[in-house]
Amino acid sequence: MKKGLILLSTGLLVLFAAGAALAYDSIGAIHVNDANGNPVAPYAVGTAVSIRGIITAEFTTATVTYTRAFIQDETGGINIYKSGEHICFSPGEDVTIEGTIAQYQGLTEVLITSYVINGCGCPLPAPKVITVSQLNGTFLPDYTEPDEGKLIRINCVTIPGATGNWSSKSWTITDVTGSGTLYVYGGSCCAVHSLIGTPVPVGPFNVVGILTQYDSSDPRTAGYQISPRGLCDIEVPGTPVESATWGRIKTLFD
Repeated sequence: MKKGLILLSTGLLVLFAAGAALAYDSIGAIHVNDANGNPVAPYAVGTAVSIRGIITAEFTTATVTYTRAFIQDETGGINIYKSGEHICFSPGEDVTIEGTIAQYQGLTEVLITSYVINGCGCPLPAPKVITVSQLNGTFLPDYTEPDEGKLIRINCVTIPGATGNWSSKSWTITDVTGSGTLYVYGGSCCAVHSLIGTPVPVGPFNVVGILTQYDSSDPRTAGYQISPRGLCDIEVPGTPVESATWGRIKTLFD
């Protein structure tokens, strides 16, 4: 079966499959706001949309009664949310979401009314490499937020005065460009977040995660943060791979 994907100037993604054209709203086109950071037409709050993309993150535990995940297509990423029902999406799932535009503390999202899982095991998009300064500057002069909801990576950050273990809260991170926020959710992949209770790096590390936002008042143009999905999203440079591997193997024979 031949498939093709075309981005139209109208902000629609058109998927051609077996001769049929299926139109989806472009996620990137949804991140257009007014000066206060609130979504504007044609994707204002309450607008019905149909989007399709790959699940990049899921931030809940197994016991909650809501759904919170992130989806990304060729143009951008966005939070998908549903109250009163826990849908345990998995990273790598190809999903179609029907819903309406909403905003929570500055974070644009789609409230799920229905969904279809089209497939699983899809490769995740490569994280976009940015700096802390660029994280803080996610809201652009043209009132767009093209990176909000995307999978991103920030290299060589530190946590001032780092000590103890990770917990679910906001953490200050710094790099050569400035200071910003790393936020650890309480859950990930329908379980307790795997970072919680593990040691916080005391030196520089690289972090991958979703670009999220928490800004409780207008103008909602700040409060951007990187939210890692688990322990594998924290990379401490310089760890000898051979030694680490041998250490794990050696324990099998001790």
